[in-house]
Order: sequence, then C-alpha cells, then structure tokens
Amino acid sequence: MKNIYLLLFILIGFGLTSCVKEDGGGDASAETAVVEESNPDDLLGGGIPLSAEGKRVVENLTNNSFWYVEHWHKVIAGEGRDNAAYEANRGRWFQFKKDGTFEHGQLLDAIGSGTWSYNSDSKAVKMLSVEKQYNEEFAVDLHSQGGMMSWTSTKRFNSANVMALLEEYVELMAELP
Repeated sequence: MKNIYLLLFILIGFGLTSCVKEDGGGDASAETAVVEESNPDDLLGGGIPLSAEGKRVVENLTNNSFWYVEHWHKVIAGEGRDNAAYEANRGRWFQFKKDGTFEHGQLLDAIGSGTWSYNSDSKAVKMLSVEKQYNEEFAVDLHSQGGMMSWTSTKRFNSANVMALLEEYVELMAELP
C-alpha cells in the first residue's frame, strides 16, 4: 500500500513540474529560453539570436535563388590579384536553404552540399561542406537593394585574403552574362 502512495506521489510531482503558468507570472528567463528554443532562426544563427540585419541577410540568402560569384579576388602579397584563382572561382554558385543546408557548384554543375549558419555578431556565413576542402567562412555585406553581396574571407579554414562579389540569379546558367 505504501508503494502505491509513493508511486502516486511521484506521478503527481512529475505532473506539477510540467505545468506552466499562463498568466505571464514566473521566471522570465525560463520563458525566454523556451521561446529561443523554438525560434527557427536559431538554427541559422548557430544558436545565437539573429540581429535585424542578420534576419535581412538570412532572408535574402534563402529565397531559393542561386548566388553566383561574379568576381573572386585573392590577393597575393607583393603580386596583386591571383588571376588563376579568379578564373577558377568565377561562376561558382551557392543555394542556401532555410533548414540550414546548402548546395554549391559551378555554372551548371553541382559540386556538393553541406550545412551553413550566419553569425550576427561577426556578420559572417559559415559553410561546412560534406567535401571538407570546400569549408569556408565569409563576412557578408548585403547591398542595400539586395540581389548582390560582397564576401570577405575570415581566417577560419585558412582562406584569408579573398574577396568576392556575388549576384543573385533565379536559375542555373551555363555562363555568366
């Protein structure tokens, strides 16, 4: 009989701990944590809430378009632009999805896929590709009208000294205009 009372007491205890006040009372930080856990932007923000500008960048990145590299500048100290890198990277494209995945390729060819996130603090998009040699992180400057953005590489993944200009297109292309 004591075991039944003990079991009943434990079940009531579990039931009470899962109740939430609906009158707005209680610990505000606990309520905030629940809201932040259910925020879909947290996936894309890497767990950090997105700023207003971060939300604008993410919204533009994930509108089902293809972001094509128009210009790729890699600076070699004392020599200027790396022309081979410019030619090798022109026409690369990225397509970012709202579920935190992306695909990438060049002109009509798909190369691979991976996951991505945007950090509002550093204003950078981090792309982790299934093909590790394509892991990249760039600080993003979305132009005021959208449709075009500048990327500047960070030191992560040993890709410093790269600047790229990307333009948005609605379909894959065999060549850039």
